[in-house]
Amino acid sequence: MMNMSCPTETELQKHAVTKETSSNFIGGSFLAFFIYIVILVITFVVKTKTKAVGITILILGIIGMAITNFWGIIQFSLLLPARIVALRYKPQQKGSD
Repeated sequence: MMNMSCPTETELQKHAVTKETSSNFIGGSFLAFFIYIVILVITFVVKTKTKAVGITILILGIIGMAITNFWGIIQFSLLLPARIVALRYKPQQKGSD
């Protein structure tokens, strides 16, 4: 606990490090949140080129996970089935039946 009446130099340094670390994490979390919103929009907007969508989702998911220091692993794993389906999807050919 920091003594606010007369903090020592060590306490001031610890406080500065804690403040810098938490601000980086919060900024990264907001950026990752924005990335996941973009992923959801891309998923529902793009109807063709599903392989490109799957690769985009994979890359943005990895970026979002790396930004949050792997705290985004839950979101990454929840988007994993969407990536797999997008990469394996083959549109059906309209043929004569």
